[in-house]
Amino acid sequence: MKKRLDEIFVHCSRSLYFYPLLLKNKKDDTRQCFVDDRGLDVTTIKDGFSILTIIELFGDLNGAKVFFKLDMLVDCCQIRVKLEEVCKKTFQSPIEKYEYFIIAFGSTNATSTHQAPTYGVLHPFSRKFMFICCHDILGYSESREYHVKQLSLVLQIVMENELVPTKSNWVAGNGSSEYLGHVVISQGLRLVPTKVAGIQLWPTPTSVKEVWQELSRVHGTKLVDISKDGQTREHALLVFTLGVKKMTCCCNKMDATTLKYSKARYDEIVKEGDNMIERSTNLDWYRGFTLLEALDQINEPKRPLDKPLRLPLQDVYKIGGNGTIPVGRVETGVLKLGIVVIFGPSGLTTEVKSVEMHHESLPKALPGENVRFDVKNVVVKDLKHGFISSNSKDDPAKEAANFTSQVNVIDHHG
Repeated sequence: MKKRLDEIFVHCSRSLYFYPLLLKNKKDDTRQCFVDDRGLDVTTIKDGFSILTIIELFGDLNGAKVFFKLDMLVDCCQIRVKLEEVCKKTFQSPIEKYEYFIIAFGSTNATSTHQAPTYGVLHPFSRKFMFICCHDILGYSESREYHVKQLSLVLQIVMENELVPTKSNWVAGNGSSEYLGHVVISQGLRLVPTKVAGIQLWPTPTSVKEVWQELSRVHGTKLVDISKDGQTREHALLVFTLGVKKMTCCCNKMDATTLKYSKARYDEIVKEGDNMIERSTNLDWYRGFTLLEALDQINEPKRPLDKPLRLPLQDVYKIGGNGTIPVGRVETGVLKLGIVVIFGPSGLTTEVKSVEMHHESLPKALPGENVRFDVKNVVVKDLKHGFISSNSKDDPAKEAANFTSQVNVIDHHG
C-alpha cells in the first residue's frame, strides 16, 4: 500500500462507504490487490471490447515451432479514473480507507481497459504472429529466423512506447510456452499439469446448473466425464430447453466394460468402424439406422423467412466510434441494412446502420443467426435485455393481451 501511495495510485479517503480489499498471491511471490466492488459492477455499463479466448488461438498457430512470451508490468497499463468517479472506488484496508485513482483489477471493463495500451501499439501484429490478452503477449513463429526478427520488432515498439515487460515472465526462443493456464506447443494446446490436477479434485456435479458451472469453469478446454454413469437425460432436457427439438444419437463404447484402454482393441475398432457405414453382424438384432444413414435422414430446417422480423435483444453495448450496438438472435424474418426497426415495448424507432456476424459485415441476417447491428441516435440506457426489435413497416411487434409459453424447470430445490 505504501508503494501505491508513493506512486499516487491511491490516497486516503473519508468516504462513509467502502468495499473490502482482497489480496491474491502471484507466481513471482508478489501479491496483487483486488477490490470486491461487485455491487458497483452491477450498475456499470459493460463495454463491447472484444477479448479473444485461448480456443481462438488454436487455429492461429499453424504449425508454429518457436514461441516468446512477454508480460507487461501492470503499472504501465494503469488508466486514470475520472475525478468525479474516484469516490466510488473507496476500499477498506487493515490500516485505512483509500480511494483508487486508477482502474483496479477486478472492476467491470478493467480487463479490456488494461489491454487497450498494449493492444493499441501492437494490434497490427495481433493474430499474425502474436496473441494479446490483457497485458500478456504470446508470439509464435514457424522458424527461429522469423522468431528473432519478430521479437526484435516487438521489443523495439514496446520500448518506443515506454511499455515495460517483467523480467521474471520473459520467455523467448522456446519450443513451448505456458500461456493463460495452458502449455502451447507446435501440436496445439494442453492444460498446465498443475491445473489438471486441480480440476480432478472438483466435486462431481449433481444438477444441470452445476453442469453449466463446470463447463464454464473449463471454458471448453477439457473433456469432462460428468459422472460415473453419465447424465444423458439431463443433457437431453438441457438441449431441448435451448431450442433443439430433434437430434440424432450415436451410441459408442458399447464394449467399454471390456475395453480397458487396450491398443489391440483400439486398432480393431479403427479397422471395423462398427455399424457406422455398413451394418454390423455384431448387431444383427438392431433394426435402426447406421450412422451414415442417420445423417442422411437429417433435413435442413426451413427458416421462417416469410414471417415478420422478430429479434429479441440479448445485450446492448456502447463502442467508441460505432455508437450503440444491440446484439441478438434473429428468430423470424430478415434483418436488413437500412431498415427502420422499432423496439418493444418502448416503441423507440431507429435506422439500422450496419449488420455484423463474426466480425464480418452482412447486407442482411437470416433466422437463426446471432448478429450485432449499429443503430442511429439511440443511447445504451434506452435499450434493455429482452426488448424485441421488429421492422416498423412490416407488422411490428405489439402488446399482447395473452400468450402461451413453455416453462422448463431444470433445477428444483423444493
